[in-house]
Amino acid sequence: MSDWPSSREKQRQFVLAYVASGFKNATEAARQVGYSDRTAKVTSSQLLTKPNFFHVQEVIKILKENFDKRSAELSIASAIEIKQFHTAVMRGEVNDTDLIMTGDGMQEVIEIPARLKERQKSADSLAKMLSEGEATARTETALDNYFKELEDALNGD
Repeated sequence: MSDWPSSREKQRQFVLAYVASGFKNATEAARQVGYSDRTAKVTSSQLLTKPNFFHVQEVIKILKENFDKRSAELSIASAIEIKQFHTAVMRGEVNDTDLIMTGDGMQEVIEIPARLKERQKSADSLAKMLSEGEATARTETALDNYFKELEDALNGD
């Protein structure tokens, strides 16, 4: 787009506004760059479909592909996020939900700390992830000791 002649400046601004909208509203992008309310819908449609605006469409196509690719990358949990989640569950920082009976025969949803079984599963998952690259015998021992202490505390020992 930087090599477009100055006569296409408004088209360049339209492309940038359309990208900034997340490719959602071409009419609004046209309004933002100065096309009148009366002509914004028709102009934006022409910029996106007419053969004489192929240069605009080609740039938008490339930018949209990059946008979609990056959006997909960002929507996938990273290894760090997964490790942080399992750590939080293991430490009892994440609550679960349960149903309890109320006096009128109905059930109510309540929040409860994660059960020991779920905490152990997260610890096992975390240990497995760590052992695939960064775990040491010390880490495994620390996890074992931590869960032994938790189990003792829950059993009243």
